[in-house]
Amino acid sequence: MERPTEALWGEDPPRHARTVLQGHVSRLRALFAEHGAPAHGVELRTQGQAYALCLPAALLDAHRFEELLARARARAEREPAGAAALLREALARA
Repeated sequence: MERPTEALWGEDPPRHARTVLQGHVSRLRALFAEHGAPAHGVELRTQGQAYALCLPAALLDAHRFEELLARARARAEREPAGAAALLREALARA
């Protein structure tokens, strides 16, 4: 709760910052649900006094970049054009 409160309001949070923050998190969860995030494994969890955004690694650009790079390397000798296409896709995520 401290980090998001400080990020949102700095050293001058509103009197009921905790309640306001919980309202924001509730609205975020509703937006995630409305746009199908749970179907993709995306969830905003409450863990004790903290919030955690949980999602599959494959949705992170850095992980997807590494995956595409590995696939391109594996194809490079036998299918250079396919490897080049994978590298272009990887670079588009960088």
